[in-house]
Amino acid sequence: MYDENIVSRQDGANEKYGIFVKRILAKYFAPESQLLFQEKRDPATGLQMGVKEPLKLYINNAGENGEHPVQGITEIIMNLNETPSNIIISNTKSRIKIIFKVFLLIKYQDLGTPSLIVLPDDIGTKCMSQYDLSEAQHKSHNQPKETLQISDGNFMYIVDVPLTEFDSQLTPYQLNDSTLQSYVVLKNLTWTVDVDDIEKKGAGIPPSAATVTTISVFQDLLNKIGIDDDIVINGVSSAY
Repeated sequence: MYDENIVSRQDGANEKYGIFVKRILAKYFAPESQLLFQEKRDPATGLQMGVKEPLKLYINNAGENGEHPVQGITEIIMNLNETPSNIIISNTKSRIKIIFKVFLLIKYQDLGTPSLIVLPDDIGTKCMSQYDLSEAQHKSHNQPKETLQISDGNFMYIVDVPLTEFDSQLTPYQLNDSTLQSYVVLKNLTWTVDVDDIEKKGAGIPPSAATVTTISVFQDLLNKIGIDDDIVINGVSSAY
């Protein structure tokens, strides 16, 4: 079919066009980053060891007498309360902060209807954590350094990534560019769950019968650092 517009565009003279873009300078990719965890303690001294391990919860059994222990967790959702943020610290490291909640769909033995537990909201009412998560849980034995703690009713995860860990090294000129920005992308949520024994360590006074459950939540973490840039090309506009 004859298209007068196409002919006129093909016959038009080349022009210069400026395209405004965000140019990516460097990327950091950490597959299966463990975002929900606790810090391992020395069994002899109780001191924090700077090593991550799965978060241990004591989930209250269902029923008046706690006769229905946890059978499993059928679904886990990680909900971001705000867009992940990032700042460059002293031109040496990228500090990523992620604020989130975790939703657990709990299946109890001999009960057909699952129950919802929201973390950290329900710690102290429907479950208990092994350690006080309002205190920072650290991963400090190697790079990058990570912390997780409850802050303002949410989980706050922070990781400091040395700029040397990125796939390209940023120049001092680029680091001082006023348009320098970072973008954090999370994808591919996975988790591990282990359901163990029954202990009298659940929420309540006296402590309720509870199922010992360990949980880890992972996501692929991608951090892109870029600046504003203009690209000039020669071509013919396709606009009608």
